[in-house]
Amino acid sequence: VNTMIADMMSTIFCDSSGVHAIMHAYEDAEARGVRMLLAVSSATSVRRVLELIGVGRLMPVYLSLEDARGGA
Repeated sequence: VNTMIADMMSTIFCDSSGVHAIMHAYEDAEARGVRMLLAVSSATSVRRVLELIGVGRLMPVYLSLEDARGGA
């Protein structure tokens, strides 16, 4: 299984358009047999937004890029 990591460690804002883009990327990856992981800092509101939406139920969300690489 191929794995893709979306590095969002420097992302400081994510609105509904960003969430939509993440979900679209997830669906495209899944359709191609690619596992998608997210690396999202806990120091920004982005992680909280993704938690509220429930993104973690679809794909793993890690606190660092290193953790995501370890999860791959």
